[in-house]
Amino acid sequence: MASCLFDTSSYEPSPASTSATMDLHFRLATQEDADSIQQHIQAAFRAEDPRPNWVGSAELAAKFRMDVEPVLRCISASDSNILMAIDHAGTLVGTVMMSKRAPNSARLAMLAVDQRHSRAGIGRRLLQHAEQHCQNTWDVTRIELDVLSDRPELLEWYLRRGFTKTGAVVPFPEHLKEGLELPNLGCIELEKYL
Repeated sequence: MASCLFDTSSYEPSPASTSATMDLHFRLATQEDADSIQQHIQAAFRAEDPRPNWVGSAELAAKFRMDVEPVLRCISASDSNILMAIDHAGTLVGTVMMSKRAPNSARLAMLAVDQRHSRAGIGRRLLQHAEQHCQNTWDVTRIELDVLSDRPELLEWYLRRGFTKTGAVVPFPEHLKEGLELPNLGCIELEKYL
């Protein structure tokens, strides 16, 4: 799993949004879900978004690839899993990877929402359910995650949900840049105390 959170969650829904009526079921992934999760994450991260500063580097997003192996590892490990959001029709509409990192902390990564349901509040609800799961399952008091530095709107989205910057910024891994010139791209570390 990459050290940086690539997130395609939605903005806070507008009052006219369907988030209040969208019936979602949340469950933990099984190995049988791995292929559909891999396809979901890859599609979500490659999706174009008209909102400025939300996706960051469109070139990097268009080249995003994810293999099924990291998904299977996350599902199979005793200290990690993937939370899935399923709509009333049984369609996967959102995912987030969760892992215990230290006695009192957990890390979230790869929060991804189906672009067709953007701005429906699914990202917010996934985040809330993931925080609850980490707290109830691993008795953690702190959640951490990373946000790409070229995505200021996404950073603000997390800050509005109670996350704060730790001050740490890690350079984006060179091998994930796919040959693109992105010299100042980094991962901004965020944390939230529960």
